[in-house]
Amino acid sequence: MPAISFTPINLLAVLQGKKTETRRLLKGGRVLNIDGLLHRRAGHQIRLDKPLDDQTPIYATRIVSPIGTLKYAVGKTYAITPGRGKKGVGRVLVKQLTIEPLFQIDQASVDRECFGRTPTEYIQRFQALYNKPERWNPMVVAIRFELVEPAITKETLQ
Repeated sequence: MPAISFTPINLLAVLQGKKTETRRLLKGGRVLNIDGLLHRRAGHQIRLDKPLDDQTPIYATRIVSPIGTLKYAVGKTYAITPGRGKKGVGRVLVKQLTIEPLFQIDQASVDRECFGRTPTEYIQRFQALYNKPERWNPMVVAIRFELVEPAITKETLQ
């Protein structure tokens, strides 16, 4: 069953209802199939190892991996875990998927991410996670979600 993993501090923010958005790196060199787009690129495959022609975000309803497995879908729920391979401690409902360059993050998204106080600080922290230079501007998927099944225990909060 697909899950979305978080660090312990970010997981706590999700369980408290403070964190309602997360960004995940889209690996360079892959082609992701993006179905049901809400704008003119509907039905096309987009190479994500190159910048988009224009800086328009892509709103998707589903993101499918290169091998055909569903990664994320609007309207689906996913277990939330305190790390890969760990037991789920709740579920989130995906409300929106946006594919965009990292540098496109705005203040409202930073506030939903709970991972920095400004877009610049968020970008620097994201780059530091991958040990990348300041100019690194990868394609990311912004996953906006809502907590639907918290399963808080003493172990979750430790």
